[in-house]
Amino acid sequence: QYSLKPFKAIMSVYLKPKTVTLDGKSFLFLPFGFNLEDYYTTQDYVICHAEIKNAKYGNKICEDGINISKYPNTFFINGHLHLRQEMENCLIVGSPIYKDFGDNINVEKGFYVLDTNKNKYEFIPYKSPKYITIKANNDKEYLSAKALIEEDTYNYYRLELTYNKMVDITNNVDIKYNIKTDDNNFDLKLTTDINSTINDYINKSNTELNKDKLKSIVNKYMKEI
Repeated sequence: QYSLKPFKAIMSVYLKPKTVTLDGKSFLFLPFGFNLEDYYTTQDYVICHAEIKNAKYGNKICEDGINISKYPNTFFINGHLHLRQEMENCLIVGSPIYKDFGDNINVEKGFYVLDTNKNKYEFIPYKSPKYITIKANNDKEYLSAKALIEEDTYNYYRLELTYNKMVDITNNVDIKYNIKTDDNNFDLKLTTDINSTINDYINKSNTELNKDKLKSIVNKYMKEI
């Protein structure tokens, strides 16, 4: 709520709990960190920044938070969780844009219009850049992914490679190696510092060679080229 404080000149921003009447309906505005029971008086709507019990939170379900089933005559509108969800008497609007590669890109982003006369709401979707992960297990899949990534300048991509491949994609893309061998399996993040990437690969490899000596030789060679 404090990030909205500069907008107080053009909108109502509530930094503390407050009940107001709009179109004949009572609204409780409940900022983050305040207890619902201390301010709840059977309002028609609760606009809150809080966890909601049984709501989806990433790959988990919230075990704590407001138990909306205890308030069947009140409709909750929540902005705390990033994943947009429509529950029985609760609307979780979600984050306005996709935030990272952990977001569910199959759930559209947008905003809601609330009709207090009909007690209904309408979802208005809009386009937002997505964080898309593509996996490539061979050269054919890599070339297909490369063509897609270089053509698409709107979305963000992470390319996961499960085999050794020198990447020559011109776009700004997050590269991640998932190297698998008969006796070794690890993730490797490609960084802009190629030496750091090579050192990471050597550290995680299951080689019997002296890793410090191997890194020294490779780093010396990289300086020469």
